[in-house]
Amino acid sequence: MLSSLSDAAKARIRTLWPYLIGAVAAWLVAHIPALHIDSVTAAVVVGWVLGTAVYEGGKWLTGRTGTTTGAKTARVVGRWLLSLGLPIPAATYPTPAPATPSQPAPKA
Repeated sequence: MLSSLSDAAKARIRTLWPYLIGAVAAWLVAHIPALHIDSVTAAVVVGWVLGTAVYEGGKWLTGRTGTTTGAKTARVVGRWLLSLGLPIPAATYPTPAPATPSQPAPKA
């Protein structure tokens, strides 16, 4: 099911998934009495930090190279952290064609 998604949908999942994890963490921090965090700001900061950590950790893990079991496992874990296990490559952007001048260059 997920493998049949368009590239745009997969990219959105990869973008939104770490934010969702951060939002869930912020909600948990705000609602777990044992943590004694009464500040909404503190809960949001914890959520932001966790979301960022998930994203950066996933990027680092998916960047592991090699054919060892450790490297392969790191890439799988990174894919799950970033995109629910979808093999979504990093975005690539085409290089635009050079602009053509609308007027001829002045003659010297």
